[in-house]
Amino acid sequence: MWQGYQSAARGLPYVAAELLVEGGRALQLVLVLAIGAGVSLREMGSGDTWVKILQGASRINPREFLWELAGYAIVVGLLNLLLVALLQEANVLTLLTGLGMNELDPPRARLALLLGLKNLFVIPVSVIILFRVLRLV
Repeated sequence: MWQGYQSAARGLPYVAAELLVEGGRALQLVLVLAIGAGVSLREMGSGDTWVKILQGASRINPREFLWELAGYAIVVGLLNLLLVALLQEANVLTLLTGLGMNELDPPRARLALLLGLKNLFVIPVSVIILFRVLRLV
């Protein structure tokens, strides 16, 4: 969210924030795969575990896959549309006023909220659905 609110996010703080975000994302993906495979994080370093995880992809039916992919695109598209609809600038202004944060710039706060909610909700949900479509979990 900080990246979205800063107009010119550069330098070490930006790089550190980006590394934390991407590291969190990688950890999140590994956790989803571990939970889906029913294994501990220690077992994620094992080649046998990865064979077990990737075996699901071999069971993909091409016709079902295309329908599931279309459904995936619709669900993720609707989640994004809902988020954009809820975070209209007028709604963000009302939220900021209600929280006593009138000094924040509504367009920049809207972008920060949008990026933050996408990173916390839309992206993880879409990854879990995609892993399911690919039969990885």
